[in-house]
Amino acid sequence: MNIQPTNLQPMNVDLATRLNSPGADALYLSWRLQTDDRAAAQKTRRRLNAGETQQLYRIRSWVIVRGEVQALLSPAVSLDRIASSIWDEGSAPTSSRWVRRSECAKVVRDMEIIPVTLGLAARPEQWPWSSAAAL
Repeated sequence: MNIQPTNLQPMNVDLATRLNSPGADALYLSWRLQTDDRAAAQKTRRRLNAGETQQLYRIRSWVIVRGEVQALLSPAVSLDRIASSIWDEGSAPTSSRWVRRSECAKVVRDMEIIPVTLGLAARPEQWPWSSAAAL
């Protein structure tokens, strides 16, 4: 996997931090699901879409592979509110970081290629648990 996020506690990263991160445009989050199955992936996909519908954030990209979720979001509300909308009680946040505008396209590519790199799909758009397939 090409993404090497810093190990920050997602709840400690707030929107004000973006003001101190020149060029920060999006927030990368990753977390472990309580279970690695189709039902958990479907529920997570629905929760991500619901948060965007509620205008909590704009989804840049997301992928769910082997019980891990990675998402690149443009937040519109507090991170506590975002976290409560996407994480189940059994979810385990693993990392977060602000991503500069100039790095967003690379982070999206790196996330969407993970299923291909792991041999789970021939092309990113073939992996059903990814924004690449949702396009």
